[in-house]
Amino acid sequence: MRRPFAYLREITHINYEKLLYGNNASPTIPGYYFTDLLRNKEKFDMFHSPSQGSYFGVKKVNLQNANFDYSVIVTGKQIKVVNHSGLENIKIYTKPGFASLRKSTIVLECKGRSELKNVILKFYRDRDKEPVSVLLSQPIELMGNTYFGITQHIDHADQIQSVIVEKPA
Repeated sequence: MRRPFAYLREITHINYEKLLYGNNASPTIPGYYFTDLLRNKEKFDMFHSPSQGSYFGVKKVNLQNANFDYSVIVTGKQIKVVNHSGLENIKIYTKPGFASLRKSTIVLECKGRSELKNVILKFYRDRDKEPVSVLLSQPIELMGNTYFGITQHIDHADQIQSVIVEKPA
């Protein structure tokens, strides 16, 4: 679920783009991400106002679909990375789910903008002899950095010891 600090990061991103491109800026911010709700009737208002751009003094504010809980950038635990991707200055954040109802999140942050559209993460948990592989796609950009992520059921995500990052073949 999107949290207030994620919203502040989006406002900072809009101002960052405005500093770079002036009033002609058209920043793209990630949309809302909500975890599964207990009842289908418990929905949140997902409205994105087209007049947001004039409020912030930019041409327009674009909305990009967020397929993962990007609040992990602020709240997650940082873990060790083995980098075979060619990406520079990368960090991995994890946030395990709670009990069996919650999904876990893994987010890869790369400094700067990346042309890659997907990356492969291989991670080891305490009990693994072979790595578990996941494909991260549809990155989002905030403050000039690129974020790849996944939010899904990952057993024992709190036991992830290290992550290997690779480019797909």
